[in-house]
Amino acid sequence: MATQHKHVTMQYADALATELLRHLGYEAAEKTCCENHWDGVLEALRKQAERKPVAR
Repeated sequence: MATQHKHVTMQYADALATELLRHLGYEAAEKTCCENHWDGVLEALRKQAERKPVAR
């Protein structure tokens, strides 16, 4: 059961990280995660940012 729960939680973290990136951009999304102590979302955000180079 614990493995399934973690998998579902990570799916939500990935989805939230995607939405934060899309709506706020990386820096604001990172700040939001830090301020709200969303460690799992922050981890997902950083993984997504590694995969997708930031357009400047």
